[in-house]
Amino acid sequence: MAAKPTSKELQKKLEMLEDEFFSCRQREETYRFLVESSSDSFYVVDKDCKYLFANNNYLVRQGVSKENLIGRS
Repeated sequence: MAAKPTSKELQKKLEMLEDEFFSCRQREETYRFLVESSSDSFYVVDKDCKYLFANNNYLVRQGVSKENLIGRS
């Protein structure tokens, strides 16, 4: 049976996870900026063809609001 981690080990793990979280957050913001600033339409659907995401250009071209699109097929 493994020994319980020390407070110092837990603190180090927490710092590592925080760094990873912020790195992922930065990547997400970068990709979101690229998708939203593009003149192309982007959308994402799940396996049941329900909308998970649509950029503003797609919404405008379809003439729908995000609230009326996300979660629908």
